Amino acid sequence: MKHSLLAASILAFGLAVPALSAENTSDVDQIGLGHLANVNQHGNAKNTSKIVQKDGDGSDALVHQNGTGGTQNINISNIEQLGSDHVAIVDQDGADNENTSDTRQLSGTGNRAETYQRGNDNKNDSTIFQYGFNETAIVTQEGDGNVNKSVLVQSGAGNFASVYQYGTNNESDSLINLEAGLGNVMWIDQGGTDNTNKSEAKTFGNSNFISVQQGGTANTNDSFVNAVGSNNVAVVAQN
Repeated sequence: MKHSLLAASILAFGLAVPALSAENTSDVDQIGLGHLANVNQHGNAKNTSKIVQKDGDGSDALVHQNGTGGTQNINISNIEQLGSDHVAIVDQDGADNENTSDTRQLSGTGNRAETYQRGNDNKNDSTIFQYGFNETAIVTQEGDGNVNKSVLVQSGAGNFASVYQYGTNNESDSLINLEAGLGNVMWIDQGGTDNTNKSEAKTFGNSNFISVQQGGTANTNDSFVNAVGSNNVAVVAQN
């Protein structure tokens, strides 16, 4: 429920205080416990957001970047969090955009990172790094006529990573790399119509689970799985 309220607050805040200009730049640096950073950038512009939260636990970083109107927009989000129980949510939407999101949670436990890149005729690039235990990372890239790229790297135990790429006439590329760990779950789901889908899942460790689902209609699917260690399970379904 907490994360649903946080995501909703992005939209509510953005509607209340829109920022419209040729270039929007935001830089937030927070030190300590329990902070909230909420950045909303809207309009046909180059939008750049950087949030750093460190030396504490339980902070939330929320970024919403949006642009439409026939003019190509550039949306860039960078989030770095050090500590435990942090939340990072990035929402980039619109049409004919170049969306780049880079989220790094480099220490601690119980962190959560979510990236949503939605709309048509976009170039979407998402990167998430997580180092710790009981971490969650979710990437959703959806729409039509998009070029989607997702890189997700985790190290630790009890982590969950998922990438969802959907739409029509898309080129989608997904990489999940588990550098080292135990009891982790990795999930890649690519679907839609007339897409070119490529996925790569790598794991080094024990008792990890990998699932790759590539479904839909008239798609070209390519999957590569490399699991090193003991008692790992990999399931790949293509149709």
